[in-house]
Amino acid sequence: MGSSHAVNHFYPEIIEKQTGLSCYNAGVEGQRLLFVQALEEIILKRYHPKILILNIEPYYLVTFKRAYNMIVDLYPYYFKYPDIVGRLANLKSPYEKYKLMSVLYQYNPSVAYIIYYLFHNQKDYKGFVPLYGVIPEYQRKSDIEKDIEISKNEALDTILISTFNRFIKIAQESGTKLVFVLSPIAVKSDISQSVSYLKIKEIAKSNKIPILDYYNDTAFLEKYQLFDAKTHLNIKGAEVFSEIFSKDIMKTLEK
Repeated sequence: MGSSHAVNHFYPEIIEKQTGLSCYNAGVEGQRLLFVQALEEIILKRYHPKILILNIEPYYLVTFKRAYNMIVDLYPYYFKYPDIVGRLANLKSPYEKYKLMSVLYQYNPSVAYIIYYLFHNQKDYKGFVPLYGVIPEYQRKSDIEKDIEISKNEALDTILISTFNRFIKIAQESGTKLVFVLSPIAVKSDISQSVSYLKIKEIAKSNKIPILDYYNDTAFLEKYQLFDAKTHLNIKGAEVFSEIFSKDIMKTLEK
């Protein structure tokens, strides 16, 4: 689970072959922790996976106002899961629950996507979306450090911290083992002083949740042929990463 890094990096076919476990990529492009936690609750109402992998971002717990608006992608499921979607909607605005009584309002943000995919079939790789580009030479000087500086200096969001703890609690109550992952990037970045990442590590440690950290992994740093963009692996990179990850996750399960 996670955002586009989850969608583009974890190749279920390879993970299944290496681990012998069935696998589905439930990442959602562009989404952050509020959405991901709600999706987790919906999934665990229907299934009981042996293990749930969350691809975390170093900045997951810092204030990000747009994250509260991005939850509208769950609005079409309001009548089916009013407790889960309604709780999120209240974070966006106290008036959302009244607006959600309108089916038109629930589907309004999704109409363009619905129409698009009616005419553009998307091949299903069990949720995985491969990228086929390669970072061109002129883009290889990254601005990742700028993003990390924001993560270092911005205040932690107490709602996001609460959401992160809820994500952990829901999984543990369902009997699902949790593992957190930091995906690889192309340019080395120091996140050791990121207030968000330090808090994530603290929460993970207190709940005995392992973190598999590939963020500055030398197998990927400056290996531009493996990246579609500075923080997204292309299909070749995803294949390499999924092979490495699969072996590590089996070691983690054995502990």
